[in-house]
Amino acid sequence: PHSKETPLLPIIPTQNTLSEQDFKKKKSSKNASFNAKLKKLAKLAGIEENVAFHISRHSFADYARREKIPLMDIKNMLGHTSLTVTQAYLNDLDMQSLDEGFEQLFGD
Repeated sequence: PHSKETPLLPIIPTQNTLSEQDFKKKKSSKNASFNAKLKKLAKLAGIEENVAFHISRHSFADYARREKIPLMDIKNMLGHTSLTVTQAYLNDLDMQSLDEGFEQLFGD
């Protein structure tokens, strides 16, 4: 069960406490575990679209931006080390949104 004292998402030690190879293995393992749980939740909720941790991060960041959450808060919520990373992340979302808009207007 979740409480305020237990993390909602899996915690991976920072890369500087592990070798790069061990960090990548731990990250991959936690990501796979979380994706499996997300897929079970999606099935229970009747969601047929593909769900994955990375997609959920993009969706969260986009939602937070649209709700006018300050950029520094989004940075901290995503655990990014710099504001530049968050800005690039959100710029990618803006480009996706533009691409989808053009696709909707003009098709392939």
